[in-house]
Amino acid sequence: MSDAVVVSLQGAERLNRRLKRYKDAPGSGGPDDPVWQAMGESALSIQKGAKENVVSLGAVDTGGGGLLGSIHIRPDLARLQIAVGTEKAHAKYVHDGAGPAVGHAPFFPPGPALEPWAARHGMAGAGWAIARSIFKRGFKPRPFLQYAADDEADKYLARMAKALRDFFRRD
Repeated sequence: MSDAVVVSLQGAERLNRRLKRYKDAPGSGGPDDPVWQAMGESALSIQKGAKENVVSLGAVDTGGGGLLGSIHIRPDLARLQIAVGTEKAHAKYVHDGAGPAVGHAPFFPPGPALEPWAARHGMAGAGWAIARSIFKRGFKPRPFLQYAADDEADKYLARMAKALRDFFRRD
């Protein structure tokens, strides 16, 4: 996910050590593996929460902007991780905010790129005016993915701890 919103779990050193041990263990990583299933459950929960947050935070563009439908899960067996995110170019700005509203330098988005959005919202021809407004004010963050990850963090840690215990106690 290039230029994607990145959210990671910090402070789980013990769990990370056990995951490294798990990664090298025989029989790890299969479809019936409890660790991989636990990771998948948390990824689905984060994806669902992020989509709900996009709507509740007012970041959804019902006219086809695509942020809501673009939140996906991408497993990476080799690195033992599952990424939840979107590759929509505007996602990082929506998530983190932009410009003066968050203490950054102003930026001027391309007016023509905003025209379809403006037309869908009854403001046909206002793309440049909207771009100028964004340049002057920026916009506040709507951390749809961070909130979802925060909501899942404790459940993820508990789920993974149990899955790793079950994995190492099998036989």
